[in-house]
Amino acid sequence: MLKRYVYRFYRWLSAMNFWLRQRFTPAGFLVLWAVIISGAIGLDTSFTAAYQIFWFLICIFVLSVAWGLLARGRFSVTRNLPRFGTVGIPITYSVTLDNETRREQRDLSVSELAPDPRPTLAQFL
Repeated sequence: MLKRYVYRFYRWLSAMNFWLRQRFTPAGFLVLWAVIISGAIGLDTSFTAAYQIFWFLICIFVLSVAWGLLARGRFSVTRNLPRFGTVGIPITYSVTLDNETRREQRDLSVSELAPDPRPTLAQFL
């Protein structure tokens, strides 16, 4: 019974880790950890001024999320796959990325998500 709870916690934790790594840059991780640490330190507002840092970082975080939602690019992606493939043999293919806005986009990268590597409950047990 305890193993099932450990498995659920493992699945939740790894899903959260995957989500965070897909959505935050290293600078975003720094701000996120600084918010958590300053929030923990600044609980007692009469003893420390860390709560001011906490609210400053929260403002930065909210503004960056809002800017990220408003300044989103629109793209279309086409995978150019070979006609045939063989099981167990790697294939190479190209990806065409079309910008559907007038604004020039720089430093773009394309990444594909691999299948979920987490074990099933039976494998975990």
